[in-house]
Amino acid sequence: MATRVPTRVPYRPLPVDQTDVVYGHGPDSVRHDGVPQGQTVELRIDDSAVYPGTSRTVWVHVPAAYDPDARTNATRSTTPSTTAT
Repeated sequence: MATRVPTRVPYRPLPVDQTDVVYGHGPDSVRHDGVPQGQTVELRIDDSAVYPGTSRTVWVHVPAAYDPDARTNATRSTTPSTTAT
């Protein structure tokens, strides 16, 4: 297996005023006939142990076919990942 070389992107500061920034959506971001709609759920996180005193609002899209009882291949790790050298 070939060794992957990471792509380096140079640092550029974001403009301070981003009121005129509009992100475009691709073709996968529009509704298609025959595709069941999922649901977007808003979650508020107010009890950060890592950043005390902060809060976050996040949105998670739940696909229409999601079954909370179905087994998935997704895993959750509570330990930091490391990169082998």
